[in-house]
Amino acid sequence: MADPLDIDLGHLTLRCLPSQGHSPGSLSVHVPERRALMTSDALGYRYLDGSFCPLFFTGYRAYMAELDRLEALAPEVLGPAHQGPLSGAAATAAFGEARRAATALYERIANHGGPTDALVETLFREFYRET
Repeated sequence: MADPLDIDLGHLTLRCLPSQGHSPGSLSVHVPERRALMTSDALGYRYLDGSFCPLFFTGYRAYMAELDRLEALAPEVLGPAHQGPLSGAAATAAFGEARRAATALYERIANHGGPTDALVETLFREFYRET
């Protein structure tokens, strides 16, 4: 993984963090002075109901390690992709929710015994929804 890149804005630092697991070239941005973290899709897609669509396109283990690394930053404000910011307890809880969703999906795929096409179709219908 590449090193973080800090952008000094004078009174704030934007720490650009290469984020593994989701996709090649994925970044998260940490603002340490505000305890804010914008994860882009590195956390997965969070629906309005609080559930997650895990997005470990480049690797499950890398995705889970990235969740641990980002969670260790202890953000008070969290900006996951697509669905508005979270703060306080909701920001903290989002990491556990993403981790549980990823684990469940990984196990479901690993233990699937039927046709791959059927699993793909089922997962598509479950995860690609409006909210």
